[in-house]
Amino acid sequence: MLVHPIRQEPVAAVRQISGALARTIVCAIEEGQIVQRGQRIGMIKLGSTTELYLPSNSVTQVRVEVGQKVKAGTTVLAQLNTSQED
Repeated sequence: MLVHPIRQEPVAAVRQISGALARTIVCAIEEGQIVQRGQRIGMIKLGSTTELYLPSNSVTQVRVEVGQKVKAGTTVLAQLNTSQED
């Protein structure tokens, strides 16, 4: 679970799922560690999957479609509500 450092509210959750054959996940952070926007948190290799969960009240527009290939650090996945300032 990713939590806002000031408001202590959940902002997202990331789940890494290993593939049936390769089962290769590299996690570069530990539980409780503070991460910055855009920071690499790990790598999924050889058929494994990453799932991103966002609170429904924070998403104003989903920017990707089912089956679309995305690239880490480049593809915008969703437009978030920014009405609350940091």
